[in-house]
Amino acid sequence: MRHNRASRETPIRDLLREGQEVLVQVSKGPISTKGARVTAHVALPGRYVVYMPTVDSVGVSKRIGGDKERKRLKEVIEAIKPPTGGVVVRTSRRGSRRSSSRPTWATS
Repeated sequence: MRHNRASRETPIRDLLREGQEVLVQVSKGPISTKGARVTAHVALPGRYVVYMPTVDSVGVSKRIGGDKERKRLKEVIEAIKPPTGGVVVRTSRRGSRRSSSRPTWATS
């Protein structure tokens, strides 16, 4: 069940005010006379993880099998993830260690 979310029937003028800043990501470029399609579900992919500033969770790619490895990766990311935002571990992270592949957003 979703909370504090507007339905598709809610007019945009009831959700935003003029001059308000909104973080969006282009999901599809412009074609002919149509403008670009944007989304508020921002995802910034890296080599090992995808950072999502609007989500607060840690996930592991479904293609990484084995409960033990999935649990280990989740613990590694939870230990170094930033206080805000969510992270999804990509398949290429499999088998990597905390110290050898520390993300650039992690602090020392």
